[in-house]
Amino acid sequence: MVASTKTDRLDCLKLAQFAAKGLLQPIAVPTPREEAERGLLRRRHQLVDAVRRVKQRIKGLLLLHGAAEPPGLANWSRSAVAALESLDLKPAVRDTLGSHLRELDFQTGELRRVEAKLAELLRDARHAETTRCLRTAPGIGLIVAETFRLELFRPERFAHAGQVASYVGLAPTVRQSGERQGRGRIMPVGQRRLRSLLVEAAWIWVQRDAGAKARRLVVILWRLSVEQRPYRPLAAQP
Repeated sequence: MVASTKTDRLDCLKLAQFAAKGLLQPIAVPTPREEAERGLLRRRHQLVDAVRRVKQRIKGLLLLHGAAEPPGLANWSRSAVAALESLDLKPAVRDTLGSHLRELDFQTGELRRVEAKLAELLRDARHAETTRCLRTAPGIGLIVAETFRLELFRPERFAHAGQVASYVGLAPTVRQSGERQGRGRIMPVGQRRLRSLLVEAAWIWVQRDAGAKARRLVVILWRLSVEQRPYRPLAAQP
């Protein structure tokens, strides 16, 4: 076995050799402003997750203690949430439920405030036209549009569609042995939240466009962003 030597000096020399041969690939680094905007978007997603978890805890608490859910709780209507406070529960259970409800009220309030700030941000001249173009595609609402816009942050930096699909995590793995070549599942890498939103949007889109898939959708949204144009149905694509 040959022992390998690794030092900062040797690493620097190796990187310099790679750079001289053109073997190093540059990466895009968000500006402080772009990173701050992405941070606000990700805070919105954190709050969505937090709201979902507290709702699950409330339902779990009712199930644990045999309390029937009030009508409308499936959609978390205001009347259903208000009815939770009047349930016939033991004092300790009522206190626990009250804590959950206060947490729910806080998290939903924060979510509304962050979403209002995001909507204001996307009205800025740097984002407004791109967001408008993205929302012309079927199934693309404000949440998907703002996530796509802010997470890609500079769509023109991608040289081709394959790079965009890989960045989002919608590029399938390639399996090749001899003359046989096939494609496997997509790798669980890239922008997980954006990928999930695009898959959901594709299910809506497929009802209007038979060629719709999440990977095709991300490519089309990328083109809309770069070309600054509205969506055209598949038959009308150039």
